Amino acid sequence: MKRAAGNLLLVGFLLAALFLAKVHNYLLYHAIAEGFSIVIACTIFVVVWNARRVLDNHYLLLIGISLLSSAALDFVHILSYPGMGVFPGHSADLPEQLWISARFIESLSFLVAPLFVRHRLPARRTLTFYVLVTAGLFFAIFTPGGFPECFREGAGGTLFKIASQYMICGIFLLAVAFLSRVRDAFDPSVYQLIAAAILIKIVQEAAFTFHADGYGFLDTLGNVFRVLAFWLLYLALVRTGLQRPHELLFRSLKSSEETLRESEEQFRSLAEESAVGVLVLQDSRIRYVNRRIAEMFGFHPSEISDNPLPTDFIIPEDRPVFEENMRRRLAGDWSKAHTPYRGLRKDGTVINVEVHSAMISFRGRPAIMGTVIDVTNHIQVQEAVRHMAYHDPLTGLPNRALLQDRIENALTAAVRAKRHAALLVLDLDRFKEVNDTLGHALGDQLLTEVAGRLRQAVRESDTVARLGGDEFVVFLPEVQKDKAALQVAEKILESFRMDFVLEGHAIHSSTSIGIARFPEDGKDGKTLLKKADEAMYRAKEAGGNRYEQARAFQDLKEDNPSSAAPDYRGNSL
Repeated sequence: MKRAAGNLLLVGFLLAALFLAKVHNYLLYHAIAEGFSIVIACTIFVVVWNARRVLDNHYLLLIGISLLSSAALDFVHILSYPGMGVFPGHSADLPEQLWISARFIESLSFLVAPLFVRHRLPARRTLTFYVLVTAGLFFAIFTPGGFPECFREGAGGTLFKIASQYMICGIFLLAVAFLSRVRDAFDPSVYQLIAAAILIKIVQEAAFTFHADGYGFLDTLGNVFRVLAFWLLYLALVRTGLQRPHELLFRSLKSSEETLRESEEQFRSLAEESAVGVLVLQDSRIRYVNRRIAEMFGFHPSEISDNPLPTDFIIPEDRPVFEENMRRRLAGDWSKAHTPYRGLRKDGTVINVEVHSAMISFRGRPAIMGTVIDVTNHIQVQEAVRHMAYHDPLTGLPNRALLQDRIENALTAAVRAKRHAALLVLDLDRFKEVNDTLGHALGDQLLTEVAGRLRQAVRESDTVARLGGDEFVVFLPEVQKDKAALQVAEKILESFRMDFVLEGHAIHSSTSIGIARFPEDGKDGKTLLKKADEAMYRAKEAGGNRYEQARAFQDLKEDNPSSAAPDYRGNSL
């Protein structure tokens, strides 16, 4: 109450001084009225400009910049008044042109300012824009014919001036309406003062619309309302900003803190109930982990929280990838927001995780939130499905699809390196008798045992595959000499000389082998399989327990005219 009374007393004193000045000298009166508005405008600009980095409401910043621009026009308006003698040769039209220009800047700025209540204003670019607009107006006004005529001696305002001031009143009215739609962004008293100042500016412009000269009652009334309007802006933006800055410049700080606290509580509540792991990284440290991520890695949350970056929870081979991703995130690169890693539990076991990351605000500062999903079981299922798709379910050997893939890749590499390769097709001799005599279950066991002996007979780099039934393939991706494939075939035949003991039954089995070589017998997998298969049938027709080649080598014919392996046939079942 005392503050309001003091404000009224001060305004009354100021108005009384204006009236006394007018009685004494009109130019003094006009300079005081305009000067007061200019000082207030510049003061508002200084306050909001220096607070621009912490302002959460850029409505105030735009108004401050626009008032500086209009203050420059108003200052020249004072100097251009008849009787000041600063601009000889100019009529009373000059101050009116400057006045109309300044009021358009003010009104349009108040109109668009609500757009920046919750959006940041590019301060320096906006100031540059207003400086350029103001300079352009000065240039147009001081250039003969560059700006429309606004005032004629004895006749008063021109049609352009009257229409402009009506338009300015309409713009100010719209500005009040737009301001009311964002009133929640202001302290109530600040909103009321700004709205009242704009409304008084409308009355001010209405008074100036019809004055016939610069010395009449309407002119005096307009200046009084102008002083009142700027006094209200002063109370709203300067006095409140200096005496109660938290209500103006930092009005939302308290509510933001409360909102932040509520937000963090909600975040923690949701994170603790989440079925996936959640962690927050800030300043290269773990600031928060939920219970699920602690369980996932076998730790207590207190053992993880506030530790350095979680590189210790990732296997060494994946740490460079994690560190590179962190560097990219901090640099603003979010092109790959989720990444798979192999995690390291407290007990040393390895788990597969997928991390989805996002930038968030944590405790009022930027942070990275990682959502961690344990995909170990999912990957194991995928690997099992993949294994089933490319392996024989009975023996665990590669199937035809995987064999073809390996052959294609190996032959491509062999062409580049100018290497040789070989492919062996095997078919068990009289396997049907085993099924018919001892049953299919025992037959399956025999096939499994055969697969084991074939693996032992070749190198790890070689492939043993089952095509189906009792037919197997051995692929040798690299052979150094012509006899290498024959030596492997002989080793396989030799491994079959030992009986297979299955559920108390001693089973003697043998196999027939066909051999095809790359590139002599074929330059692709399909051809090699066909040639080796044909050679295998020749070995079987010759009595089995032997190998045949897809082509006859002259050097082998000299040692073995039949071009066949030694006869390994015995008492086969």
